[in-house]
Order: sequence, then C-alpha cells, then structure tokens
Amino acid sequence: MKNERHSRKLFKLLITTIALFLIGYGFFYSKIAIDDEAIRQCYETIKEKQEFLKTISSDVVKEYEGIEFKQFSETEIKYNVYADGENITVCYYIDEKNGDEYPYKATITLSNEYQILDEQYPEIEHFEDYKKSIKFFEKLLSFIYASVATALVVFLVFYVPEKIFLPIKEAYNNAKQKKSC
Repeated sequence: MKNERHSRKLFKLLITTIALFLIGYGFFYSKIAIDDEAIRQCYETIKEKQEFLKTISSDVVKEYEGIEFKQFSETEIKYNVYADGENITVCYYIDEKNGDEYPYKATITLSNEYQILDEQYPEIEHFEDYKKSIKFFEKLLSFIYASVATALVVFLVFYVPEKIFLPIKEAYNNAKQKKSC
C-alpha cells in the first residue's frame, strides 16, 4: 500500500515535470525564436562584411609595389603587420569583437618584393547552414532555460514545502500543544 502510494507520487512528479518542461520549452522558444527574414538579414550583413575584407585587400595591397596603409585608416579596419625576414604578413580585421575574437579578419602573406603568396579570408557558409546553426542554438537555449525553470519549479513545489513548511507547521503545533497544557 505504501509502495503503491509512493509510485503514484513519483508518477505524478514525472508527469508534472514533463508537462512543466514542455510548457517552458514552448514559452522560451517563442521568446527566443528569430523569424527567417531576420536570419536572412543577419546573414547578408555577415556576408557583406566578409566580402568587404576581400575588396579591402585589392585596395590596400598593390602587388610588387607595396602596402597602402592609408587605406586602412580611412575605413573601420584595424591591422597588424609582421615581418620575419622572408615574408611580410598583413593581418587586418573589422574592429568588431565577438567574445575574445574578431570574426571578420583576413591575412595576406607577401614576399619581400610584395608578391602575394597567400590570402586567407573567412569562409562564407551557405545560408541554409547558417540558418540551421541559428535554429539549433535557439532550440538548445530554449532547452536549457526550460530545464532550469522546470528544476526550479519542481524544487520549490515538492522540496520546499516538505523541508521548510512542514517543520514550521510541526513547531507551531508543538507550541500550541504546550500552551494548552
């Protein structure tokens, strides 16, 4: 009998937890989700910045002539130049930090005669891949928020009354009994 009551309680807790999680997930996803048009606009902005890096290289690096540093100062581009005796490396980036990194950066390696040896630009991923990664992140974030919110609610509803209010109620009843004696 006691085991059956415990099983019912556990079953109710499980059903309540699942229901709270699903409600929370739906709520958080509706708040976090970005529509396709906004995703497309973000993608186009990223694509423009990455394309901008390529056009800057043709304006700044004049093969067999030199590097026009003045071009960098007229744009929002920051740069570093490294020379190791054999090659000259120009790293330039849009001054837009994302965490610890600059996501929009390029590197051009030149010989001492300013011949372009290597150019590295950020890869432009396809829109569908970008969209999938955004949607995955939305779902993951919603899952995390819903899990934390569900755990908090379950803790408050099932644990707090048992561990806090029950002892207070018992202390109150004991005090009431002592007073009546």
